Amino acid sequence: MAQPWARPSAVSWSAGPALWVGLGAVAFDMLLAILLTSAVRLRIGRRWWKGVHWLAYAAWPIALFHALGTGTDTRLPLQLALYAVCLATVVPAIWWRLRHGGPQRLAGRVWGVVASLAVPLMLVAFAAAGPLRGGWAKRADSLPHTPGQSRTAHSVPTSNAQGGEQ
Repeated sequence: MAQPWARPSAVSWSAGPALWVGLGAVAFDMLLAILLTSAVRLRIGRRWWKGVHWLAYAAWPIALFHALGTGTDTRLPLQLALYAVCLATVVPAIWWRLRHGGPQRLAGRVWGVVASLAVPLMLVAFAAAGPLRGGWAKRADSLPHTPGQSRTAHSVPTSNAQGGEQ
């Protein structure tokens, strides 16, 4: 059964589950573009292939925010360890890549260093303010509802003696 907030081919940037699912869809689409361009690399040329492959640097933080926002298991020690291992692996790899990238495009390398420092800090701040606190699913509006309808599972309309709802 399809969820009311899940619509094919559409990413909703409103707060709630559609935002987190949308981030996952965007990250997946970026990785799919990388995969597809790898399959046709000789036909599209190195310049186009390399340009698309820069999406990997953007897909990584988008996927991490998706995982934090949608994950009902975000607070589990194993999941937190996976996030930490991801950060401890990817950030030094980015620094190594930036260090060995050659003297050209210095501005891009500086932005890469700034982003590689800013993304983990934003991720930790977001996690502390949201997913790691109790009640995240409710605050993130992970239970779809219609306006005016209660979000609690125990709220069931009752009928009065005249047959109308109370």
